Amino acid sequence: MANIELITPDTPREPIYQFLVEQMHLHYRRPLDSEHNKYFLQLAEHYSPDKRSSFYVLYENGEVVGTGCISPLEAHHRRPPHCVDESLWGYISRVYISPKAQSSGYGRQIYKVLEARAKEFGYTHLC
Repeated sequence: MANIELITPDTPREPIYQFLVEQMHLHYRRPLDSEHNKYFLQLAEHYSPDKRSSFYVLYENGEVVGTGCISPLEAHHRRPPHCVDESLWGYISRVYISPKAQSSGYGRQIYKVLEARAKEFGYTHLC
């Protein structure tokens, strides 16, 4: 059984950290011990509703098998040239599904949660 949970300061971080480091290595060939990966230990601080952002984890039988986040586009460097009012744009990122859980519909489930949260934050466009 799969469930999607919002990361909070009380969420156990180590399983999420390990999952993200593995995904970064798998997708970008970034070293598993990269200094950049330490950012993953502070996800609840970086993604919080008061910052119009949220980070979600998808668990299957207690194991992390997916992630995804929504944040303001204005907080990122890559912006579409046609983006006039950045406050209306949300940025979806860190969407990963474990290779063993791919083709399960979990990616679609995460996107639905992220899109609903984007509406709550007042985003009318997503990037």
